[in-house]
Amino acid sequence: MKTLTSPAFLRYLAGLKRWLVAAGLGLAALAMRPWFSASLGTDVTFVIAYPAVVAAAWYGGAGPGLLTAALVLVGSLGFVAAGVLTGTVLTGRALVFGIGALAIAAMGGQMQRARASLRLRAEHAEERARLAAEREAALAETRRTASLLQSMMDYVPEGITVAWGREANIALVSRHGLSVIQKDETQVTRLPASQHPQAWEVYTVDGKQLVNGADLPLTRACRGEVTKNAEYLIRATDGSFIPILCDAGPIRDQSGAVTGGIIAWRDISERKKAESALHEALEQLEVLLVQTPLAVVCWDETFRITRWTGQAQALFGWSAHEVIGRRMEELGIVYPDDAAAVAETAARLSSGAEPYVVSRNRNLTKSGSVITCVWYNSVLPKPAGGMQATLSLVLDVTEQERTQRELATANATKDTFLATLAHELRNPLAPLRTTALMLRGKAAEDASLFAMSGIVERQVNHIARMLDDLLDVSRVAIRRLELQREPTLLANVLSVAIEQARPALDAAQQELVVDMPTDQVDAAVVSGDKARLVQVFANLLQNAAKYSSGPGQVHVGLRVEGGSAHVHVRDSGIGIDPQSLTSIFGLFVQAASEQRSQRGGLGIGLALVKGIVELHGGCVTACSEGPGSGSAFRVSLPVAEHISVVAPPLGLPSATGSTLAILVIDDNRDAADSLAALLRTLGHTANVSYDGKTALNVYETLSPNVVLLDIGLPDVSGYDIAQHIRQAAGGDNVLLIAITGWAQADAKSAAAAAGFDHHLAKPVDIHALLHLLSSYHRGKRSDGAVETLLQ
Repeated sequence: MKTLTSPAFLRYLAGLKRWLVAAGLGLAALAMRPWFSASLGTDVTFVIAYPAVVAAAWYGGAGPGLLTAALVLVGSLGFVAAGVLTGTVLTGRALVFGIGALAIAAMGGQMQRARASLRLRAEHAEERARLAAEREAALAETRRTASLLQSMMDYVPEGITVAWGREANIALVSRHGLSVIQKDETQVTRLPASQHPQAWEVYTVDGKQLVNGADLPLTRACRGEVTKNAEYLIRATDGSFIPILCDAGPIRDQSGAVTGGIIAWRDISERKKAESALHEALEQLEVLLVQTPLAVVCWDETFRITRWTGQAQALFGWSAHEVIGRRMEELGIVYPDDAAAVAETAARLSSGAEPYVVSRNRNLTKSGSVITCVWYNSVLPKPAGGMQATLSLVLDVTEQERTQRELATANATKDTFLATLAHELRNPLAPLRTTALMLRGKAAEDASLFAMSGIVERQVNHIARMLDDLLDVSRVAIRRLELQREPTLLANVLSVAIEQARPALDAAQQELVVDMPTDQVDAAVVSGDKARLVQVFANLLQNAAKYSSGPGQVHVGLRVEGGSAHVHVRDSGIGIDPQSLTSIFGLFVQAASEQRSQRGGLGIGLALVKGIVELHGGCVTACSEGPGSGSAFRVSLPVAEHISVVAPPLGLPSATGSTLAILVIDDNRDAADSLAALLRTLGHTANVSYDGKTALNVYETLSPNVVLLDIGLPDVSGYDIAQHIRQAAGGDNVLLIAITGWAQADAKSAAAAAGFDHHLAKPVDIHALLHLLSSYHRGKRSDGAVETLLQ
């Protein structure tokens, strides 16, 4: 195939084509001769042969022209011999034809040579044009390459150096490289390898200057060697050392021979700083992990342990050698009952969705001991999702849990003690209060007896309030005080609190000044527990009376500002040492003052005030300029959306207005008898039972309208009696009121479950009891849930 397309073969075909055309023209002229016999006759003639000879000579030159003439002559002889033509060929015509054919062939040869010359010149011109175009394209490509190379040398943020020959004569240095080393191009180019170390001031990473240029990467590249990631130091003009990272390789021509070398290098100062900072951070982390009192455990994505510190060994018992590469379940470190919780935590960690997961579970040590641990797990997520690794800090809280259990037990014991103490103290207070009320009712004309009964009543009320405060402050301290919130007008709260504190204020000769503008009253609506808020302000007012230093004034003000209602209680009493202002709201804390200590108290009132106010989302502050300057307290509560609140009617009825049959059941005879006697003086029919069994018989005999029932009876529980009454005929219409020394929330809930309508703590507030009796319609209880009245 290569021979058929070679230029020589093609030239051979072109020459053969000329001879074939000449032969064809001669044969065509002979073949056409008989067709012209009618006009030319049968004699030999060469008229039609001349055009064939001309065409053959013009197309193929002298040789093909002569071939055509020869074919015509020979063919004519054949025609004469065959009788197609007459005459003889050897005539003057043939001689003339021969001479003419020779002349025509000669001219054809000259024409052919002229055409070949012209064709050759045209081909040479085309070749010159092609070569010129190729040369121009090559020059353009060279210029583009040079421009690209220059742009790279000028703008690529890399140091690039090019050298030629085995001597590594530096020809080019990038602009960025010159700026990094702070040198001029003339200082570092046109230099052989032997001068490179001095001109460039190259040092090894350990600070030794290189003096042999043959060792440099660029010189080795010019010898055909390749260098990857070699680090050196270059000293800049300002004397600083610049760390660089080098890659170098040879430049080869088309034959593969090395003609030079190129080196790319970059300033890695920032990377070195980052590596140094990372190294320092890792060292610090290592120190922290080693010195932290927490056990440190690291896991890979399959939860195999990759790190186990000494603290982990001290906590769990296994050494790092025993656990590295193993999974937790292989160690048996998880307490069986907590395996499901640990598996759930592992699933959360494995997802990688949460960067920080805290878990708490029991673990087993190598010795078999059970410990409780809190695991603080930090997750390193994969870019595509999932967990790559986890760092766990483990805190042993076994002792803490034990302490918490002991504290919870101690707290429960304390609550039980306080509740029992309150119960035991309330029982003797009940008959005292009832007897004092009866004495006051019968001693209206005996001023001395009336005053003494008032003293007894006030002291009983004071002890009752202390018991309530003691129980409430305990609940507040553990955030278990329940609030019955409702839209409450603070003005109404203050009115009730003032009414409660009025006897103490009058006894201390304190003039009460109230500043509550109408517009402020209407705006001061809070979401609160009215009874608890009354407790707050009554406590503050009673303190103002208690710590007075003689006749004076107590100011109560109400303002609404900035979305909060502010109540100010200011007195002119003995004041507070400024150093005590920050601690005065602490439990069992009293301000350091001789005058205050002389006035006694448990130090729980202000702690209770602070706790109740904070449960309402507010705050309380105290201020005083010092002893003898009085005190001021400010209570701030968030204002609720404005709701119209109607003030309840003031005062309680002194009697129910109708006679009721009342059964009093209490194993404390004094309490039962005094309460029954008081009820009789108010016009009711009252009977008494001192134990549960007798009470049930009396109830079935009398069928009373109201039963006042103590819970803690010696033989039958008051709850059981209440349930029995509710199940008896007509029991649904009986008003059941629990009268008990148990005032805790669970006691009230138990009373409601047993069927009581109301729960009153001893000593009973007679006004509250009369209010309940007056609201009772004979034969019909009020609808609704059990009402809890706080004393």
